[in-house]
Amino acid sequence: MKKVNLFFRVSAIILLCIIAITGLLASYYKNKEVKQLLKKDIEKIKLNFNNVYEENKKLSELIFFNNLLYDQKIIKLYKQISTDKKKSREELFLYLKERFYYFKSFGVKQINFYLPNNETFLRMGKKDIYSDVAKNRETLLYVNSILKEIDSVEIAQLNPSFRFLKPLLDEKLNHLGSIEIEFDFDYIANLIQKNMGYKVFFVFNKQLIKKNLFHSEYKRFADFILNDNYQIEETIFKLFKYEEEVFKKIKENNEELIKFHMKNSDEFAFDIELNKKRVPVAFIPLKNSLTNEVNSYLVAYDLTNEEILKSGLIYNNILIFIFIIYLFLAFLIIKISMLQYKKDLIYTKYDDLLKAIDKYVVMVETNKSAFITNVTQAFCDISGYSKSELLGKNINILRHPDISKNFFEQIWQKLNNGLSWEGEIKNIDKNGNSYWVKGTIFPKYDEKNKLIGYTSIRVDITDTKQLIKINNLLKEDLSNRLNEIRIKDENLMDKTKISLMGKVLDTVAHQWKNPISNITIQLASLNARILKNTFEKEELKKIHDEIEYQLKTLSITLNEFKTLFNKNTQNDKYNLFQVLSDSKNIVKMECLLHKIKITLNAKKEIYCFGVYNEIKLIITNLFKNSIEENIKIKQNNAEIKIDVIEDDNKDIIIRIIDSIPYNNKIKEFFENDEAKDEEDLNLHIAKLLIKKTGSSIWFDKNEQSRVIYLKLISKDRRKKERK
Repeated sequence: MKKVNLFFRVSAIILLCIIAITGLLASYYKNKEVKQLLKKDIEKIKLNFNNVYEENKKLSELIFFNNLLYDQKIIKLYKQISTDKKKSREELFLYLKERFYYFKSFGVKQINFYLPNNETFLRMGKKDIYSDVAKNRETLLYVNSILKEIDSVEIAQLNPSFRFLKPLLDEKLNHLGSIEIEFDFDYIANLIQKNMGYKVFFVFNKQLIKKNLFHSEYKRFADFILNDNYQIEETIFKLFKYEEEVFKKIKENNEELIKFHMKNSDEFAFDIELNKKRVPVAFIPLKNSLTNEVNSYLVAYDLTNEEILKSGLIYNNILIFIFIIYLFLAFLIIKISMLQYKKDLIYTKYDDLLKAIDKYVVMVETNKSAFITNVTQAFCDISGYSKSELLGKNINILRHPDISKNFFEQIWQKLNNGLSWEGEIKNIDKNGNSYWVKGTIFPKYDEKNKLIGYTSIRVDITDTKQLIKINNLLKEDLSNRLNEIRIKDENLMDKTKISLMGKVLDTVAHQWKNPISNITIQLASLNARILKNTFEKEELKKIHDEIEYQLKTLSITLNEFKTLFNKNTQNDKYNLFQVLSDSKNIVKMECLLHKIKITLNAKKEIYCFGVYNEIKLIITNLFKNSIEENIKIKQNNAEIKIDVIEDDNKDIIIRIIDSIPYNNKIKEFFENDEAKDEEDLNLHIAKLLIKKTGSSIWFDKNEQSRVIYLKLISKDRRKKERK
């Protein structure tokens, strides 16, 4: 502790001597060079202003050319103004919103978009983004008429700012309007102040303010104390830059001189004495690029670069350097205390970590001969032994008899070669119970890099092993159950097909009754003519045609029935137009006989998946039902219209419109599973096949006609076979 105090004392004396000598030399040279430094500082103000102005100009160029002028989205929205101006400006605002907030971080106050007629299109950065107060601005008129860029210092649209304005042209050089980027005066002043340490602000011609700022509630200006023809903007920055004490002192001896120079738009500078200090003050005129008029001034003064009396300098230097010494000593004491605190914290942290490892990490350490040298409490918990029972014992005390000796020999061979081992081991605890661990065994070395033993870190995976075993048993049981269910489903499917086949057979039997009965009648008629020996050629031809037609009907019915339950999927893909055409041809003779017209409206290239003959039977029997109903009511000029519709889900819907007045009889027949209609076998067959194919049917009301909708469910059985 004494050595530390001595160190502090010696250090303090040495530092105090160095500080005193440095202060005396600085005071001597400062008095000699103070006037030269004042002149240089005044020149720096102008140089910094020009540099900041050029930097903002370059930034505006980057924003214009990289983000605005050649952006196709902006050009497109400009071209859409004539269609919907409000919508276009809202889209433009949302499109540039994120980028504008990014630009604001670089000092951009506002981005304005104008139309060729100088009307404001959009103002980014103001609540009222649609207001138009810029139509008569000279710079805007210049850009939109001459189509040249311009930069200027202006007071317009309720605020003074640096403005960079460029025309906006499309790819064909058509004039769309202009874009303006504004930089806030306070932002420029802060940049200069940051570079130099000077306090900088701007004052503006009062007449120019009155001309442009007709909404006084948005901006307020106060008279400039040194010249009542100029005003200063009332912002929060004024509190930090506009010190009343300084300007009252300047006003005492320099007011008339300042007014004279500002009236003549001169650039001037001087220094004053304030509290025994020399304060440089500079006035730099800012000109409008278009009119070359001076309507504002940059005012800068420095309270930090003053000339100080020698006695005050020495006194202040002594106080400052003593304060620095105390800070330095305090820093050393705090540093030493923090190092001690960190040291204690590390010990505490490691102590907590070791306790956590002992409690939760399954770890065991052995020497080279496999005798246990250290274990954690977690290892004791899983093995059933206490630490005292394990220490000094061979690790083989945990070896399970199911694990072969060769397995452990391979582990030791790998470890003796300096390698690590990782894997799963089955162990036995103190009570003879089996448990599984997954672990890593790696060599342990001393400070001289000599092998002294091995460390094993393990994880209890007994529960995981049990879960795997249970999961395998469940999978096997589930597989057996699924096989049983599949066999039951196949049997149930066969029964369903047998039941459906029985219904279809009954229906086909009814269908055959009418053709056979007609054939019998025609044969009886032929027999009567044979007995009477009256053979007229026309009568015989009519009997022949009728018998031929009925035999053809029987043949078609038989062929369709033969393929009804065919499992062959080779012809599952069919052309729907061909199905409708075939169904139409089947009933063609009957339609001609009863003067019924069938109109088909469908694309020729519509393909579906399903059983061709089943779909054809459904359509044919619906046609036959319509024909029979037309015959019953003796409808003149009867017509059946067929349309094919593809809905949004790519499902195929067939619409059949006939000339039969709508009634609920057919709807009730299809919706009621228990309903039977022995007289209309065509509907009965259609109903059975619609149910078999999974299709759906519904009806629409119409006073003069009946509208039937049939939605086909296409199932490609070939895909199932390929899988």
